[in-house]
Amino acid sequence: MPNGGKGEPPDTAAWHLGLHALASLVENSPELVAVVDIDGVLRYANPAHEGFYGYEADSIVGRGIAELVAPEDAPKVLALFHRTVGRPDATVRGSFRTSPQRGPQRVMEFAATNKVQDTTIRGFIVH
Repeated sequence: MPNGGKGEPPDTAAWHLGLHALASLVENSPELVAVVDIDGVLRYANPAHEGFYGYEADSIVGRGIAELVAPEDAPKVLALFHRTVGRPDATVRGSFRTSPQRGPQRVMEFAATNKVQDTTIRGFIVH
């Protein structure tokens, strides 16, 4: 914790440096990281999605996850997310077949953590 967990206010410069480092870590990670809202719409996708799905990350933001998941798997994935509604910070795990722009369909395992009530995220963190 930036303030050492002792309850004193964080050092603002150190706090912002930590946030910048975290943002850089996510943006440069080879692992897929996304935020999906309660309606199943992608609100954030890191650049790793391009290599995996063949879409630029910015082009899939605003799309429903049903467009990236094999059609027969989409209801199952959304049902897993909804199992955590009312349980902040709950995590579910599952798998689905992808629906990539190019290349073969793949099976992807994921974990989704409910951060719907977190006002900075307002969705599920999926990785």
